[in-house]
Order: sequence, then structure tokens, then C-alpha cells
Amino acid sequence: MRSLCEFFYNNLKAGNEVVGFQDVFFCPLYVGDLAHVLLKLVDEGAGGLFHSFSRQPISKYDFGCLIADRFGFDKKLIRPISWRDGGLAAARSPNLRMDSTRLQKTLGELLPDQAQGIDRFFHSWQAGWREKTLSFAPAD
Repeated sequence: MRSLCEFFYNNLKAGNEVVGFQDVFFCPLYVGDLAHVLLKLVDEGAGGLFHSFSRQPISKYDFGCLIADRFGFDKKLIRPISWRDGGLAAARSPNLRMDSTRLQKTLGELLPDQAQGIDRFFHSWQAGWREKTLSFAPAD
């Protein structure tokens, strides 16, 4: 399963038109930032339930545009639509916002925003981390 970030990256790099839901909001968090959060929680001895997401919501369309901008792709390839017109197989809420206030208070720091996460994704992608990670997977 690819992340939404990889979905946009792969399609935009190939010059494929994709749709971006203008009315679906979520709080994506780069996996490297999630790893930082988890390690800090362990170090702090924190317990309980935490929502581990970025600190503010963004539409899936705007998220795709941020990726296009950061990687220098044509964001005109992202067609803004409503989730109602997307032909989704599974019913889901367009409001996937989560509140990470408790987590931020426990960590004593703000969680990254999407631009910061996408910037880290960009640098790790450029450094070949995707290929390095895939090299650990067993061969079929």
C-alpha cells in the first residue's frame, strides 16, 4: 500500500492527471515525524491514548498541490473535485480531522505541519530512503 504522498508523487512525476478531494480534510503526518513522536513518548514514559497527526487539517487537494510544488510537478494535473463525485467504493467521512493538543502538551512541542513533513519526505526521497527501506523486504 502506498501513502497518499507517494500516490501524488508517482502520478504527477509520470504526468498523470489525478483527482484531489477539495472537501475531504485530514491531518497527515510524515512517518519520520511519527517515529520521532513515538520515541519521545517512550523517553517521557507517557501512557494513554494519543492522536498522532499533524497539527492542522488540510484538504486532500491542497495536500497534493503542496507535493506538486515541493517536487516541481505541474499541479494543474490535480483536478479538484468533491468526494461525492469521486466514485469511492467505501462510504467514509469527509471530515478526518483529529485533535492532537494532548499529544503536543505531553511532548512539549508543536507537531509538524504538512509543509514541514513534505519537506522531510522530499529530502528522504532524494537521499534514496525508499529504496533502502525496500531492500529489507524479503524477495518473492
